[in-house]
Parts: sequence; C-alpha cells; structure tokens
Amino acid sequence: MEIIRQMHDSLLETVGVVFADGSLFEFLNVGAAITRWISADKTHIVAAYRDYQDYREGGMYFGTTVGLTAGRIRQGKCVVQGKPYVFTSRAKNFLHGGEQGLSFSVFALESLERGNEEAVLTYQTVYRHPYMPGNVTVRVRYTVRPGQLKTEFMAEADAVALVNLTNHSYFNLEGRFWEDLGSHRLRLRSSEVVLVDEEVVGLDPVKVEGTPFDFRQSRALMPSILDSLLQNQTAKGLDHYFLFDRKLPGPDLIFTSDRNHKTLEIDTTYPGVTIYSTNYPGKKPLATGGQMARHSALAIEPQYQSNGINDSRFFSLILEPHVPYHQTIEYRLIER
Repeated sequence: MEIIRQMHDSLLETVGVVFADGSLFEFLNVGAAITRWISADKTHIVAAYRDYQDYREGGMYFGTTVGLTAGRIRQGKCVVQGKPYVFTSRAKNFLHGGEQGLSFSVFALESLERGNEEAVLTYQTVYRHPYMPGNVTVRVRYTVRPGQLKTEFMAEADAVALVNLTNHSYFNLEGRFWEDLGSHRLRLRSSEVVLVDEEVVGLDPVKVEGTPFDFRQSRALMPSILDSLLQNQTAKGLDHYFLFDRKLPGPDLIFTSDRNHKTLEIDTTYPGVTIYSTNYPGKKPLATGGQMARHSALAIEPQYQSNGINDSRFFSLILEPHVPYHQTIEYRLIER
C-alpha cells in the first residue's frame, strides 16, 4: 500500500491510497471529498472534476460532504425550539447547506493511520453556521481497504444546531459517464418512498408497490427514470427519499452493472437514502474526459429526510449541545 499526498496550490491537498492490486482511493481537503475510486481494473466508478479548483464552487457536489443540512429545507424557513430561522441561498429551498455549506469548507487532515492494506483518514473542521448560533465540530473518517470504503460522520455542537450529513458521490460502475445507466440495475431495501412536489421538496410517503419506485427486487434503472410519472415533473427522474424497510433481507442497497458485472453494496445507520439520477448534469470537464451525460450516474445519499425540521413525520434534524452525532455508510465493491 502506498500513500500519496499532493498539494495542488496553497489550499488544495489530495491524499491518495494505492493498494497492491492497483485500486485507488483519493480524497480532497475541500469538502472532505471523495475524488477518486478506481477499481483494480482501472475503472473510475465515481464522477470527479478534472480541475480540482471546481470543488470550490457549487454545482454537482461531486463526492463532497454535504451539510450541515443535506437536501432541501422548504423556503429556507424553520422553527427550532420556538425560534424562527430563515436560511437564504441561491436556491429558493435552502439546498445542501447553502453556498457556505460544508461542501466548500476546508477540512484539516487530523490523522492518517496505515496498516496492512488498510488506511484510516480523519478530516476535521469547526463549522460556524451563518444563521444559527454556536459552532459545530465535524469529523469525517474514511477507512479504506481494497474494494471497501467506510465513511463515518461525527459532529458535536456547542449550541443547538440542525445536522444531517451525507456524502454526495455519483456512481457509474462502468466509468461511462458519457452515456446513461442503461446497463445498470438497482435493488433497494425499501417499501416506501417520499413523493416530491414541483420544487423537489418531499411530500408524503407512499408504498412503492405498483409504482416506478419499486426496487425491492433488482430491476433495470432506466425504465423507472424515464417513466412519464417522473419525467413530467420538475425532478425529471429519480430525486426521491426512500425509507429503509429493515424487515426485508440483504444489504440496504445493491447497485449492479450487467455489462461488467461489478456490484456495489451499501449499508448505513441512516433510516433512508436519497437517490438522484443525474437529471440536470453540469458542463464542467470530468477527470475521465468529456462532460457528464443526463442520467449517467446515480448519486446515492444516505441521510435523514431533508425537510424533517418542518415535518413531524420525520426526524427533526435537531442536534442538542454536546450530544454526539455519529452515522456511518459502508460501501463494498464486488468484482466478478
């Protein structure tokens, strides 16, 4: 195993972990982002910008740590312990923590430990919310082995805060970000999905049975993404929160390529996952060349329901002072 640290300018630093089988993980201090996951056969399974400078701006959120509040808060308005707040951003419905969110924060590499074919990287930042009191200390810990990635989100606030952290990596198991996911399949351990309105804010949870959202058995992705029910809405595809049904067997999520027979299994401590099918791709050049095509990757975002602070049916997102926040996402890449 080899560790490669590289400064790209006075601010941007990447850390790469290269294993004996040739597989590689790379992380960036801005947003504690996952910038590369390259399999042993040299397939780039996550989308990444070609220019690291692009991680400083909004857009696709490739591989970044999203927060303090992942997803949308309706009109940026909420009431926390009796006090009203208004969060402003370019998006009408406060999105992914706004323009000053964690995705654009510089994290310090707090520790880097290495063992026999395992590396553990811990990134840390102290985040001051632009609208709420106090500071939130956020740590993102990555444990990597060949074909395996464990992400841990840890946070503690010194005053009441809203916290809902996730990673925003986009996956295409063939590395073919110039074409749609026509040869990919998805299986979700979910019996309910939260429908969205015309502003892609969550509405009501409904049963998936008999709908394009039924992934309880592995099924091809594109017929669901292109279903008229989804294409006739602003979402233009999947951009929905699925509630996990842990009475169903198996991992929380299984994502598979029929073309190269790679499978990504995901388990998480979160109660659900937002699935986004790259309905509005950006135009910035990718590390693999060219631009991202529509529906060419799946953003897999385990988290709490994003507007939970305004909907008592879901977790409120409130983090009390000095109460630890700790959630995990585990990824396993299986190559046949």
